[in-house]
Amino acid sequence: MNSYFSYKNIEPNYWIMNYRICFSILFFCFTIQKSFSQTSEDFTKRFNQGKTLFNKAKYGLAKESFSQLINPDPSNPYTEYAYYYCALSDFKAGKPEEAKLFLTKLLSQYPDWSKRDEAIFLISNISFDQNDPNLALSNVNNIKSPYLKDDIKNLKRLYLNKQSLSSLKELKKKYDNDEVLAEILYFQLKKADSKEKEDIQLLKHINKQYDFASKSEPEPVNEIKNNAQILKTKKKEVYNVAVLFPFSMESIDKNKSVRSNQLVLDMYEGILIAKQELEKQNIKLKISAFDIGKDANPILDLVNQSEFENTDLIIGPLYPQSNQVAVAFANEKKIALVNPLSSNAKLLENNPYAFLIKPSHETRAIKAAEYVYNNFPSKPGIIIYGTTEEDSILAFTYKQKFTDLGGKILLTKKVGTGEISQMKTALNGYNDKTLGHIFMASGNAKVVSGFMNVLENNSYKIPTITPSNWFNFELMNFNQFEQRNIYFIYPEYLDTQAEEVKKFKHSYLQKTNIVPSLYAYQGYDMMLFFGRLMGENGSHFDKILHERKQVKSIIFSGYDYQKANDNQYVPIYKFEEGDFKLLNPIE
Repeated sequence: MNSYFSYKNIEPNYWIMNYRICFSILFFCFTIQKSFSQTSEDFTKRFNQGKTLFNKAKYGLAKESFSQLINPDPSNPYTEYAYYYCALSDFKAGKPEEAKLFLTKLLSQYPDWSKRDEAIFLISNISFDQNDPNLALSNVNNIKSPYLKDDIKNLKRLYLNKQSLSSLKELKKKYDNDEVLAEILYFQLKKADSKEKEDIQLLKHINKQYDFASKSEPEPVNEIKNNAQILKTKKKEVYNVAVLFPFSMESIDKNKSVRSNQLVLDMYEGILIAKQELEKQNIKLKISAFDIGKDANPILDLVNQSEFENTDLIIGPLYPQSNQVAVAFANEKKIALVNPLSSNAKLLENNPYAFLIKPSHETRAIKAAEYVYNNFPSKPGIIIYGTTEEDSILAFTYKQKFTDLGGKILLTKKVGTGEISQMKTALNGYNDKTLGHIFMASGNAKVVSGFMNVLENNSYKIPTITPSNWFNFELMNFNQFEQRNIYFIYPEYLDTQAEEVKKFKHSYLQKTNIVPSLYAYQGYDMMLFFGRLMGENGSHFDKILHERKQVKSIIFSGYDYQKANDNQYVPIYKFEEGDFKLLNPIE
């Protein structure tokens, strides 16, 4: 990204110009801050956090902080400034389109903002940077502030000098009275020493306007090329792992026999046992636990601490608002961040260093479609799905993938309740001979019960593939699943008879005197996997992970991050002769 606002990429005097623009805005904000300090303490704290992060070049985190100030509020004096700094943060982070969106909203919603010209200047800078000099000149020439006069000249000189002679000629036709454009074109024509009549006439025209013949060519505005940072992965004696979980006892309901945060305590205990196991393999971890819940303020304070930048792996947070801050920090510092519970692919957006331990909903559907297409009878299928967003994602991702492979879907039916009549309607006219399979994307107990009743009453054995949450329903039994030919998408399956599972259970019982929950196993398996990754490859393992073939895990079925940041291995299970069998094991 070539940027007039990239302070390190331009001459020192232009850095001073940018500093002056930003300082004028910050100074004005400071004066407002004093007058509102009694009524806008939270807004002031948030804005100051954003300023601190911005000044430390933590642009993603700065944007997260500023973005929480853009909603109008009578006691919020920072709305317009928040829009501006969100845009500037995005631009500095190499996201010009997002920056333009913030600036467009700012200029349309606050046309009388006192710093409007600074916003126009920035949007012009972006247009220049995107090689759209026509739009850039159109915008920048509307700036009225005499304060920015020299800055505008330097901005034009920086970018127009990069334009071809033919491009400058076209721009001159539209902006005949632009002196900087004329100056650059004049001296380029002189250097070209063209004998074309049109060029000679153009030189005379420009000289008549500005008498450049009696002047020397100005020194160009130079920029220092920003070499891309190459992350070298190196092994360490000790790897720092930050666990950002909602540990706080405030979240516990004392009227319940089970603590509401028990799952994170179990998972954390599993992580600690994995740490002990890794030490036997000469892989040393320093595990630091931080109580991070829904509120973004604690994690903003945490990432502002310089020592936190030494983190090699982040596990969590589990709530969306705090997760956004952590993801932005991880992206800025190129630190791997792992979400141990979610299957939401949106958590991976705009961050190549974020990973999901589980397959996303989309990946589950895609891998299920591939398995069905390659292993089930080559007949058409139907899709029945429920009313949740997850159900819809599964259903339509599956349909898209299955049809892309060459399969045929005869019906895609949404079922809102578990009434058997609806199920009868959905399955009417289909049987084992006409239908190759059913993809059933619903975790609603009534819907599932209605579906199974129709299968039972008609003795259907149509192969059906479905998510594993059916096991949560007490009315279901394993014999039914085997008789009705049900296949399960089941990444969370735990084989309690496996030796490694028994071994962990024994260690956990010895340490805690309680039976480990599923979350304890997940914490253990996850930490072993990523701990070994760091031990073998160093903390910057993302490239190696994307090139690595799928591998078996210690407790669960396996991991696969080839060209993806969510787990691409989706195990398919089925009851056969009373046993629960994995049908697509990792070889």
